Amino acid sequence: MQLSHYIRKTLATTVVFSVMVLPAINELHKSTLTVSRGSQDLVQADPGRLVERGIEKLNRENYQEAIEVFTEAVKNNPNLAIVYFKRGFAHFKLGEYQEAIADLNQVLRINPEDATAYYNRGLVYAQLGEYQEAIADFTQALQINPEYADAYYNRGRAHYQLGNYQKAIEDADQALQIDPNLAKAYLNRSAAHLELGEYQKVIEDADQALQINPNLAKAYLNRSAAHLGLGEYQKAIEDADQALQINPNLARAYFNWGLAHYQLGEDQEAIADLQKAAQLFLDQGEQANYERTRTLIQKLQ
Repeated sequence: MQLSHYIRKTLATTVVFSVMVLPAINELHKSTLTVSRGSQDLVQADPGRLVERGIEKLNRENYQEAIEVFTEAVKNNPNLAIVYFKRGFAHFKLGEYQEAIADLNQVLRINPEDATAYYNRGLVYAQLGEYQEAIADFTQALQINPEYADAYYNRGRAHYQLGNYQKAIEDADQALQIDPNLAKAYLNRSAAHLELGEYQKVIEDADQALQINPNLAKAYLNRSAAHLGLGEYQKAIEDADQALQINPNLARAYFNWGLAHYQLGEDQEAIADLQKAAQLFLDQGEQANYERTRTLIQKLQ
């Protein structure tokens, strides 16, 4: 029994797209801790109690108070790049993305060759869904620092979101040349291969990601989807099971279970799995995936 066109389409849009979306907030937080040499010199020259207080509030996740303190700090010295970095991060955490971009613009005013500022601004643009702008900023970061593996990785994510799957693969290739242990690059490349129907390559990349990090539930999900595409339904079930052992609330794992059980002629199990997936999608605010899954259930009943 072959997967229908509808099921193939649902598999791609419901599983693969969501697997690609990784937490950019954590990326931004890590990169704000990496400032340019010029920024460090400014802080060392005039650290200031306001800067210290702002960082303390930021570390305590008092983001609004941190913004107020950093704002006072830049009134006293408008060329403290690290303050704009930190204030931008606080704005980002509060969902104030345009303000975060404005602060990163200030960092680049002070130091136009700061690759980290371009990288961070690219992350904010990606969060806003402005992927072309994100790609432009990641590219600028790479022109300044060609060894910036995370910039390749995130540019690949942006290409993926635009449907540029081959470019996403190429950027993952570049990231892995720089850092062969970047598990998330294997994960992203596997998702792009999955969109292109290159199932064996999906499995190979998922295997590599899991060798580096055996707890990557999304790698099991991608591999499960590839096994579905290859008609290896029992393996698809096993990989979805592995994903659920890591995260019992993965709607996509139940979704894959449902497709596999359906292909094995186990209609009641399939419907039960898809109903569980639909409920989890609804609970997790994924309305589009919920509606797709409900439509699929209706087609199977």
